Amino acid sequence: MTFDKITSEVLKLGWRERLDLIQVVLKSIAYEKEAENFMAENNGLTVEQAKEIDRRMEEFRAGKVETIPGDVALAEIAEKYGLQL
Repeated sequence: MTFDKITSEVLKLGWRERLDLIQVVLKSIAYEKEAENFMAENNGLTVEQAKEIDRRMEEFRAGKVETIPGDVALAEIAEKYGLQL
């Protein structure tokens, strides 16, 4: 269902029903924010770090980034910083 269709349907509701819907939506947002903070804190990350991981994973899933095998990445890092692996 598109945003425009949802909006059209919501506007057909009475004002009390629209207020109830607002409460539901706001509670769902608050829940997501609490879950986001919980996940970050319990993985030793800041919320910003968790968001960055999510952003990068979405880019990966959408095929927007080119990946390289882990052993190749480690070899490049070792070479760049003069490390022995």
